[in-house]
Amino acid sequence: MKSLVVVCVFVLTAVYFLWRTFLPALTSMTHSYPAYYTASRLIVEGRWSAQVYDDHWFEARVLEMTQGRVSDHFSLHPPTTSLLLVPLAWLDLTTARVLWQLFNLVLLGAALGLLVSALGMYSVVPRLVFFSFALLYPPLAENIRVGQSYVMLLFLFTLALWSELRGKPFITALGLGLAAGIKLSGVPLWLVLAARREWRVLLWSIGVAFASALVGLGALGWEGWLAFFKRVVDYSQPVPLAAHVAFQTTPSFFQRMFVASSEFNPTPLFDAPLLAPLVNFGLVALALGAMLWYARRAALEFAFAAAVTCGVILFPMAAEYHYTLLFIPLAVMSAHIWNTRHRVEALWLGVILILLYVPFDWNAPRWSTREWMFLAYPRLYAGWLLWLWLLKQMWQERAPAGVRSPSSAIP
Repeated sequence: MKSLVVVCVFVLTAVYFLWRTFLPALTSMTHSYPAYYTASRLIVEGRWSAQVYDDHWFEARVLEMTQGRVSDHFSLHPPTTSLLLVPLAWLDLTTARVLWQLFNLVLLGAALGLLVSALGMYSVVPRLVFFSFALLYPPLAENIRVGQSYVMLLFLFTLALWSELRGKPFITALGLGLAAGIKLSGVPLWLVLAARREWRVLLWSIGVAFASALVGLGALGWEGWLAFFKRVVDYSQPVPLAAHVAFQTTPSFFQRMFVASSEFNPTPLFDAPLLAPLVNFGLVALALGAMLWYARRAALEFAFAAAVTCGVILFPMAAEYHYTLLFIPLAVMSAHIWNTRHRVEALWLGVILILLYVPFDWNAPRWSTREWMFLAYPRLYAGWLLWLWLLKQMWQERAPAGVRSPSSAIP
């Protein structure tokens, strides 16, 4: 009877996902996807240049591609991201979007399948419960809605976890290297590999990322990379936009607290611009140091999940769709609690899920006031609670060196 109920819930969830999230996203006009399409289309038309990192110039090109309906920029993406939609950029904007979204749906199915396999979810009931929660996950829905690339990154990171648990270092390197090549994503995972002395995987990952960069260099030239790194330096300074609560990250949180901006942050806790980078740097160093210390001997899935979490909550500017990647650590935590039936940890997970699943209007005027400031970061709080649980598990369940299998499997 329980299995039948779970199957029915999953079917209803899948129908809801298709009806409310996926089908409307096939042809809707939003930000994000047009930036990818425009960058790739410029390559196809022979018009790509370092000007893509000039926000005004690129915004004009996006308006051109979308007949004046959407404006977007490309300044925080490496040149290799421009290659992402080249196979589809020969098509018109809408047709390419439909195919891109269908490709993302396939990648999502593959990622979830690899994740339940990696974590040993052998029973139908926990698998379907897991799939149901995934299809209702708001960051995933936002990623699909705007046509972002974080489903692809979710797949690549999940592939890396699955292969590393099975002792397939080259596939691990392929996943991590491609993720780095596409979006320069996954730096904490590379640090964890170094802490665990997984030198072969680390070197192969660097090799794959370097090969991706060479492809981008050969196709696009040096000028684009130089312009990109210049923009990275620009964004290493406090950017007023980063104080907007839509960016649920630790650096954004401290900027919201301490850096005044007439447009995006008129009422900080108090105006102390020098304090924000100091506090942020101290917390980032402490978090990474603690994670790497315990990751050396922790069970691999906990160390991997903690690194993925750090890659989101410590990122300079991460919006809702970035939190798609947190479904990996959520799965690790859920699998462990399902197996152990630990009530306190189940309550801990429940709080995290509430913070991640609660609907949130990032543009509501109250979030720009001092009184509501500390209630404006539910996703960030969820990420830190998740990271703290993973740190606790790494400390409690240190594994012998070389252990690759999950610490627990779901029968």
